[in-house]
Amino acid sequence: MQSDDFVSSLKTDLFKSSGTFRVLVGVTGSVAALKLPFLVSELLQLPGVDVRVVTTEHAKHFYNPSDVSVKIYTDKDEWELWTQRSDPVLHIELRRWADLLIIAPLDANTLGKIANGICDNLLTCVVRAWDTSRPLLFCPAMNTAMWLHPITAQQVSGLKEFGYVEIPCIAKKLVCGDEEDTKQIKAASSIEGPRTSAQLGLCSDCGSLASPTPRHRRSRRSVLHITSRRQYEQAGPAPSTCSKTHNFDNF
Repeated sequence: MQSDDFVSSLKTDLFKSSGTFRVLVGVTGSVAALKLPFLVSELLQLPGVDVRVVTTEHAKHFYNPSDVSVKIYTDKDEWELWTQRSDPVLHIELRRWADLLIIAPLDANTLGKIANGICDNLLTCVVRAWDTSRPLLFCPAMNTAMWLHPITAQQVSGLKEFGYVEIPCIAKKLVCGDEEDTKQIKAASSIEGPRTSAQLGLCSDCGSLASPTPRHRRSRRSVLHITSRRQYEQAGPAPSTCSKTHNFDNF
């Protein structure tokens, strides 16, 4: 049975969030999930940023939840929260809460699910319900042999067609011992110093997010300046906190 304490905890965590810009991190079953604690820690150092995590069951194998300093939502939470029609639906509440979704790492299995519209766990349900006017960044991470399979490029291209933004892989020796041109996530490892803001598309001066408008995503030209929760202004003269013109190239 659902407890009142569980619902109350959800409301406290999501509805009373302290950040002015809310980042939801999705983590999947790639060994690169080892870097989740570091990624969350670095994100929390950005001014005004609040973070929550959605994990797949297989991702749990690679990190210690006690090392992650924010709330982690799981498939179990989704089903425990809802027992009757008046109860909140967790993947919808998370979709409403977040200004930005980062899937880091995105393993081959979840890549295939998202590309084909499959939503059989909490994370993929959040993605399926995602408001495409808000940015979604994905960071593929898999073995070279899997990355080089023809279907991978097709699926990555499909996500880009949805308007999602890819954070490219890097070449690295994998845990399995492969030393060829392997692919690994670089989201966490590249978030340091000035590159923190650039990697996430954040302005280095004001911390706002430079994001493409939905109808101009493919042209990579038109951008938006996000100054607060779901507040969008055309790039150009920014509010008094920042005078920069933000470029989509920051991604």
